[in-house]
Amino acid sequence: MTTPGRIVEDIENWDLVLSDARVAKIESKLQKKYPGLDKTDFVTMVQPAKLLTDYEPPQELPEMAVFAIVGPNPRFKDQRLMAYAVSSLQDFKEAESEFKHFVGIPDPAEGIFGHVAREWLKMYRNLKDMD
Repeated sequence: MTTPGRIVEDIENWDLVLSDARVAKIESKLQKKYPGLDKTDFVTMVQPAKLLTDYEPPQELPEMAVFAIVGPNPRFKDQRLMAYAVSSLQDFKEAESEFKHFVGIPDPAEGIFGHVAREWLKMYRNLKDMD
């Protein structure tokens, strides 16, 4: 597991959405389901709430749950390729609560990472085909 790097200031200080153990379990499962993800890292983080001052009146952006997959870039070996999805942290916590309390509810984190995995693989293949 890794952080995406210097994409956002102070990213190393952001909280995790999920425990490392939970992410590792999802990562292992999806790497088996989707060949080509074997050299990737799965990452979660909470993007802090932020005041957007470019709007009139300024608008509050709530805390967001970020789910990212970072891996090798087939065209530029010194760069990493990242795909991600973002959800309201509050909405994710509600879905997570339902998952934990009701039988038969799919894992929302696995669903989000599944979508991100498919997108990462599309980007990777498109870049690889450009060579």
